[in-house]
Amino acid sequence: VIQALEEVQRYRAIGTVEELEAMKKGTLSAMELADIWCVLEDLKKYSAIGTAEEFKALKEKAEPKKPYILPINREEDFTYCPNCKTNGVLVTPSYVYCTKCGQKLDWSEE
Repeated sequence: VIQALEEVQRYRAIGTVEELEAMKKGTLSAMELADIWCVLEDLKKYSAIGTAEEFKALKEKAEPKKPYILPINREEDFTYCPNCKTNGVLVTPSYVYCTKCGQKLDWSEE
């Protein structure tokens, strides 16, 4: 009797006869459809936030980088964003971020 009960428990772990027949036919239960719906809704939320690559790029832009400074003459320097290489007026010490690409700039003297 114990052996028969253990065997029934093993079959139930696999699934009921109805569940196995439904899988065989390729149909899904309401519970399975609800689970898939929840996963799709979560996927939409994650997609709205952005991809992992986009997040990585934003994280890298948040790390301050020193701008490239190219002396033109004694009175004037051109400054370039280290990310997008924008020069001159767009990248000045009055800006914390590049106005073109959003790269955070490090104007500290080291």
